[in-house]
Amino acid sequence: MSRRRGANRKGEPPAAANDWHWKKLAVFAGTARGFSLGVAVCDQTKTAEVLLERLVQPSGSADVEHIVLDLTRFPDERWLLERLHQHLTSVQAEEGQRLAVHVLVGEPSLGLLQTANVQRDAFPRVCPYPLVLWVTERAARRLAAEAPDLWDWRMATFEFIGGQPVRDISAAEGDLEASRQIGDRRREAAALTRLAAAYDQLDDPVRAMTLLEEAWTAARAAHDLRIESDVAERIGQLYGRRPELQPVGA
Repeated sequence: MSRRRGANRKGEPPAAANDWHWKKLAVFAGTARGFSLGVAVCDQTKTAEVLLERLVQPSGSADVEHIVLDLTRFPDERWLLERLHQHLTSVQAEEGQRLAVHVLVGEPSLGLLQTANVQRDAFPRVCPYPLVLWVTERAARRLAAEAPDLWDWRMATFEFIGGQPVRDISAAEGDLEASRQIGDRRREAAALTRLAAAYDQLDDPVRAMTLLEEAWTAARAAHDLRIESDVAERIGQLYGRRPELQPVGA
């Protein structure tokens, strides 16, 4: 698989490594007409989940509606085309609204790859929009081997690295869920702060600020002045680096 020179240098921050491919994806989704196939290759499925969540936020491209179909919950799924048809049938798009469709595949079954390859000629009819398959690096190799004809149809390939920030998100989300189950606001504030730091590393300051505000509320509820002060300092630092996040009139 070809890589842009220097895009994934060891030790390079994920935000910097991903930036070129992120812009390339935005152009693909916003300018492709009719069916066009793209493949987004990620180091882990969680990376795709985080990036797709960011992509469908209202702050994303205003002239393109991003539709997401998550197949990772169905590891034995065999029929990509049928699932895609069912999902798009349920979508109520506004007249004139341009769509881009993303399928979070993760680690697909062999059956799904083989049937998708056999049914490839029907994809333009079922999905007359830009279609991006989000897969892991290993799944991309399997896609090329088991669905070679469909693979050859791709118009663009995008590569993303979540690295340590995404692993931090996975761990912090687990702590956050556990803290909320037992009502531990101090632990909740700490988990939210860690989540904010990870999203900040992934160059998602809006999400980071939202999480910091939630962390500050949790710290106040826990009457923990140390965490509250730490969160307030982080909020100030983020505002300093991202003045556009400041409330109007602040």
